[in-house]
Amino acid sequence: MRKFIVIFFLLLCCALQAADNLSVCEKQLRDAAALYGRRSMEYALAMSRIGAYYADTLNADYNRKKAWSYLEPAAVLAVSLDNGSEQCAQVLLPYMDLLMHSSYSARALSYAASLYMMFDNASKRFYDMTRDEVIVWFEHNKPYSDMLFAVLDQNDLSKAEEDMLYNMCLIEKSYFASSRYDKHTAPVRFSDIANVLESNDVAIEFASYTYGGETYYTSSRLKKGWKHPKKQSICRQDSLMQMAVLNKPLLNRYEEFYAKIWGNLAPGFHKDDRIWFAPAGDLHLLSIEYCKIPKTKTTCLADIFRMHRTFSTARLLSRKQRSNMRMPVKRAMLYGNVDYGKGLWRELPQTSNEVNMIEQTLKTAGYSTEKLMQKQASMGNFLAMSGKKYGMIHIATHGFYNANESNPMYACGLIMANGNCAFRADSIYLDACDGVITAAEIDTMHLPDTRLVVLSACRSGLGRVVADNVIGMQSAFRYAGAEAMMTSLWNVNDEATSILMKTFYREYLHSQGSLQEALRDAQKAVRKQHYVIGNISYDGYAPKFWAAFIIYE
Repeated sequence: MRKFIVIFFLLLCCALQAADNLSVCEKQLRDAAALYGRRSMEYALAMSRIGAYYADTLNADYNRKKAWSYLEPAAVLAVSLDNGSEQCAQVLLPYMDLLMHSSYSARALSYAASLYMMFDNASKRFYDMTRDEVIVWFEHNKPYSDMLFAVLDQNDLSKAEEDMLYNMCLIEKSYFASSRYDKHTAPVRFSDIANVLESNDVAIEFASYTYGGETYYTSSRLKKGWKHPKKQSICRQDSLMQMAVLNKPLLNRYEEFYAKIWGNLAPGFHKDDRIWFAPAGDLHLLSIEYCKIPKTKTTCLADIFRMHRTFSTARLLSRKQRSNMRMPVKRAMLYGNVDYGKGLWRELPQTSNEVNMIEQTLKTAGYSTEKLMQKQASMGNFLAMSGKKYGMIHIATHGFYNANESNPMYACGLIMANGNCAFRADSIYLDACDGVITAAEIDTMHLPDTRLVVLSACRSGLGRVVADNVIGMQSAFRYAGAEAMMTSLWNVNDEATSILMKTFYREYLHSQGSLQEALRDAQKAVRKQHYVIGNISYDGYAPKFWAAFIIYE
């Protein structure tokens, strides 16, 4: 009996609280009408709050009708008053959500342009804001981008809405794909990219969004001669996909992931196509270009097609500019065999051989080299590269990622000389010594002549996903001016890494081919070997030995 009394009391409290919330909303509506009038944004916001209250309790026809009676006129009023403003977006969000949960989901498309306008207007201000301010802005407005992508992904689109989807991907990504040296006169649009595509180019923008407690992926595809992009839904992030995010090599072992991510896209590829793809969400943390092809033993997507990973397809605008630039700087800086001091991070003596081999390869190709090892591989010497001309920078050390750090620019970094003094027990004390370089410090550097940065460090490609971008060391080096970055997504085998790096540099420098083609050849070299771990021999075809390495261009 006592149990039922407690339950009744809790239900009564909930009912009283709900009634109190509704009365507060109704008072706000009356106040808005009295102070601002019934044709004001304040009145629309107040109506929207009442409608949202009823929409949250759609367990009765009465509540459903009340939700419609408030949300629909509020949306119409808001759009007529200040279409594209953040206040207008606040009003539209609960109404569009109600539409998407009804048989009228297609009607939400008529309001998608209003949400898009809010992001479009904001994008014109990004380059006058700090990176931290832009990160905060996107995190604050994630509910609106999630809703916009959900509406565009889950409905049939007109040509104008197809354009909107691709442009929205560019708004979210192009800012974080730029460096401090890029000149921006106007936001990038899909038509700008269409103008620079070559006949065998395919540009793909992935997008992720959370809706109804689930994460979904969609894509927008563009080819030369197309007047409009084409949408292609991808998949929902189910338990299998989440398992791959946690145990990354799994993705490259099972062909189910090929079907999920590329199954609706790859049939449109041709063998000589260059696939320029910009990942989104957790796809940044997975080497999706190496998904295993169904009904093959070990063949992956990058074995068949020329896959080029990029921060944003907006980067294609600078591709022709690079081809017309002055000759690359033939000067390289190499770091390896770092002396970390006593503590958590063990020394990596094998990186001495790695760096020495790379040095010989570079010198044969006409590069001058500088090599810093042991105590000389310090934070101070690293930061001193800023403003100097280095065409290539190779860093063989440990990388770290701290998921508990609130600021993504301080969540990841590189361990340099004496770096162990910053790591005690389970905590990181970045101010304790000068042996750790974070993405925030790399972000302040000036590396406009650097063609390539290679981070031969475990998990150096990890970072925080913000607005479909990965904020980490690769984005920091890009902002500092570096054109391309090679990173790894998980802990890699020392011997396999040594083979991969040696082959990569030889193929890239001697053949003067593309970075991606050189990496593909290097991975093939790794796959031909066997590796002994704990007296057990492993076949090099196992993705854990080669699929961690990715290049952002």
